[in-house]
Amino acid sequence: MKDVVFGKFSAQIPDRQGHFPDKAAGHEVVLILLSARSNHPLGIFGPGYQQVGDYMTKMQNHLSKNADKFGYLGHTTWIEANGRTTANAVMTATYFRTVEELHKFAHSPLHKKVWRWWNSIAKTHPHLSINHEMYHAPEDCWETIYANCHPVGMAATETKVMVTDDPVEPEYRTDGSENSKEIGFDPYEAPVTPA
Repeated sequence: MKDVVFGKFSAQIPDRQGHFPDKAAGHEVVLILLSARSNHPLGIFGPGYQQVGDYMTKMQNHLSKNADKFGYLGHTTWIEANGRTTANAVMTATYFRTVEELHKFAHSPLHKKVWRWWNSIAKTHPHLSINHEMYHAPEDCWETIYANCHPVGMAATETKVMVTDDPVEPEYRTDGSENSKEIGFDPYEAPVTPA
């Protein structure tokens, strides 16, 4: 039960100064799903698959160290459980503040280096699969709902803001917590309009 946030909660993204929005989904968000799979008979031990993972780790570490430069919010990695019995597909859900900042990373020297490497081995390693899907959710067009969860997905992101050098992690308001800051939104509670 370590790190489980009890009750119902929603993750929200603060602005660059550290202020949380007055309403749920108060800022746009970009989600890119990155996947890799080895279709080789040796699965994860097939040629090149370790390098795919190593490059992914390098890119995630680079994003974490340069989060403010690229608008990077965080990521969660999943292993596919139902696609094939080998279960060797990995997907990373990665969050950015804006499409422009995601594109800035896509055109960065490290990503270009990785893309050149991929292009150099694609014909000799047809057993390797990679893909991405990118989604842009404007303000007011997304939601997050969690119940009795450890922080995962958007709830596992953190944001460096201009008012401090320390990362600001999401704060939670749940129906079972003692968090008095009232951060977050109950998705089943109607908003109260001041009189």
